[in-house]
Amino acid sequence: MTAKANKEKRIHGRGLTSFFTTFGFLILAFTGLILYLVPAGRVAEWVYWSLFGLSKEQWAQIHTLASLMFLTAGGFHIYFNWKPLMKYLFNKIKGGVNLKKELYISLFVSILMMVAAAKELPPFHYVFEFSDYLKSSWIVREEHEPPMGHAELMALSVFTKKQGIDLKKAIQELNDNDITVKAPKDSLGKIAKENNTSPMKLYQVI
Repeated sequence: MTAKANKEKRIHGRGLTSFFTTFGFLILAFTGLILYLVPAGRVAEWVYWSLFGLSKEQWAQIHTLASLMFLTAGGFHIYFNWKPLMKYLFNKIKGGVNLKKELYISLFVSILMMVAAAKELPPFHYVFEFSDYLKSSWIVREEHEPPMGHAELMALSVFTKKQGIDLKKAIQELNDNDITVKAPKDSLGKIAKENNTSPMKLYQVI
């Protein structure tokens, strides 16, 4: 095997890092957009909302792992380009920063955005208000809103008690609708998942 063939088979560290950084950024951007417009957690879990076959929780998990991949790739990118990066910074420091206005503007806007987000100041808080509007737009029927926050986490026995529903009759109704209840202590979410349905559907049945 020639030296050229060996070189072609070797994994190029800088190239691999660049691809990971690019793909990490693209996944972050896409999943960030999805999470911006998905329904609120209580609604998403209640109706078992999904997009492209993935639940809100799964989209959030992908977003988190993409963040980790992007940060890791960024770290390796700095490592592989440490010498030219340090040389560039040294030359800039030695020769003086020519883009002072641009530096100050970008720094000011970055700090302003962080403060505005924390203090909910206009016009930046409109971004979050629009997100809330998009999230609420998923609730097109009254039953899409759970009777209480994260009702899907409650045990069937606790949920029926809080709603004033007879537990035995509720289980019978569910069984009559081909919904199996293994134990009353199981949460609505667990029962729904085991029967390939949603907590909202269980509530409608009982």
